[in-house]
This record gives sequence, structure tokens and C-alpha cells, in this order.
Amino acid sequence: MNAQLSPRSNVMPLEFAKPVYLSHSSSTLYEVCPHKYKQRYNERLESTVTGVSLGYGSAYDEATCAFIVAHALGHEGQLDPVAIFEEKFEEFARANTVGYSTTFNSKEACVASGKVLVAKFIESWLDHGYTAALDPEGKPIVQRELRVKLAPNVFYTAIIDVLMMTRDCEMLLADIKTAAQASDGSFHLNAGQLTGQQLVVEAHRDALGIDGVDGLCFYQGLKKPIPKPARGGKAGRGTGPIVLDPMVCPPRTGAEVQAYVESRLWIAEDIRRGRFPKRPLDAYNTPCSELCDYRQRCIHGDSTGLRVRASRGKPAPSPSIDSSGPAPF
Repeated sequence: MNAQLSPRSNVMPLEFAKPVYLSHSSSTLYEVCPHKYKQRYNERLESTVTGVSLGYGSAYDEATCAFIVAHALGHEGQLDPVAIFEEKFEEFARANTVGYSTTFNSKEACVASGKVLVAKFIESWLDHGYTAALDPEGKPIVQRELRVKLAPNVFYTAIIDVLMMTRDCEMLLADIKTAAQASDGSFHLNAGQLTGQQLVVEAHRDALGIDGVDGLCFYQGLKKPIPKPARGGKAGRGTGPIVLDPMVCPPRTGAEVQAYVESRLWIAEDIRRGRFPKRPLDAYNTPCSELCDYRQRCIHGDSTGLRVRASRGKPAPSPSIDSSGPAPF
């Protein structure tokens, strides 16, 4: 689904024939290290080993979103989200060379943790009395991909996990996350990911059948391993998987959204000009750690362990919304 924004901007990006497609993840990667962005998105290089966190998070998204859709339509009794997590993680493990971690060192450990986390999410969702909002066609607004045109040939895409209604009929834009530990208590107040999601939702509010959103939130699940039983039948150490109450904040102001748009346009201009410098920063905050897939190639020119990512082909074009009038913020 496409929309065009027409806010006044102090940024005048160069107009080239080739469009620039940005998202929260791609534009943030550019901010962290432009050279890493070039290798991942321009040269399409990826590691031959896929981190376990990707499989865990994807399976969790599939399971929880399937439940949210079924719950909104009154069909939650017809599926088993816990089984969906297990099925999706099994598919991930079969399709990839998985890089397990010290915390999750096996497929079995991941599945055991994920099944508990999904069950706790369902309990949390029902306890809070949430339900997914429906669009004018009666479809739950869950895992909805939306795109806006920021400037000539500059597009920003975000996938909305869920627009959810509270018991008080407030509309919350929620991003469902799995993390090893809880984010800082004030991070959501300034998180660019939520700003970008508000941007695309407000641009598409007519198609979504909403006036706007009343709040933004991260809905976090902490992916902890199942504690091992201690000797003598005592409880093991650790909390196990936890679902935290959503961290809700007011929507961004129009000025905050516009500032985010301009910052994305600056990135698009740098990409068009071919600016991809290495950004090692300092020893205490360098992104050039062992966690970077491109570290050996960047430092030593060694591409071992990398491959060219297969093309997924061009997706079918999304419906376009003409919003050539006033900006939606």
C-alpha cells in the first residue's frame, strides 16, 4: 500500500532515476555504518549462518499475530499459537544453518522457551482486554505493510505489527518484540521505529478507516531460557520467558514526525551520492565487533562465510493512495 507525503522540507535530495527504498532497519543500519549498509543492501551480501534470534523472533511474530487475527474475528479457539511457534521454528531450523548462542544452544531450548513465551503473550493480551482494530473491509490491521513517498523516488516502508484497541477504545500502534532484556524505560519515547510507523499509519489513515492513533508502544517478550531444575526438586535459577506490560507513550508531534522524515531524506541523499564510508567510531562504541558479519571482509578483505543473497523477485505493486493535499501531520 503506497501513499505520498507532501510536507514542506528544507531537504532537496538529488533526483536520479533509480529510486531509494528505506525502512527503519535499513536507514538505521546506514546511520550505524554506511559501509555495512552498502554490503548488505547494494552488494546483497549476507552471512552463510543465520542467527538464532531471527528464527525465534520470526516464529514468535507468526504465532502471536495468528492469535491476534483469530481473536479479533472470534476464531481463537480454532488454532494453537503455541504449536505454530514450534512449527515455524522447525521450518527455520531446516532451511538455515543456524548460529546458536550460549543462551540458546539448541533447537530444543529455543522451542521450549518460545512456546512458554507465546502462551504468556496470549495471557497478557487477554488480561489487558486488547483487540485488533479492523479496517473498512473488516480485516484485522495486523502485519500490514505500508509505504509512503517522502520525495521524488524516495520511499519509506514499515510493517505494522498491530493496531490494537483498548477497553477504553483507545487506538494503540504496537510493535511486538522479542529481546534478551528489557529496553530502557524511556527508550520508546524517542524510538525512531515507532515514529516511522506512525508516519505510515497516518498517511494511510483513510484506507485503514481510522482518525489517528492515541498512543505508541513496544510490546516486549523477553526470550529467556527455561530454568533448569535445581537439586532436591528446588526451582532453578532464572525467571524464564516473560511478557512485559506494553510501554505506551503519546503519539509523536507533527514536528517530531517531520524531523524524522528529513533525517531519512538526508540518508537517501547520501546513498544517491554514493557515500558509504566505514564508521568504526571508538573502541568503546565501535560497531566493528565480532557480531558484524562483514568484519573480516572490511578489515582483511576476506569474504569467507559470506554469500550473495538470493533475489526474492519484485513484489506485486501495492494500491496507491493519492494524498497530494495537506500533509497528514
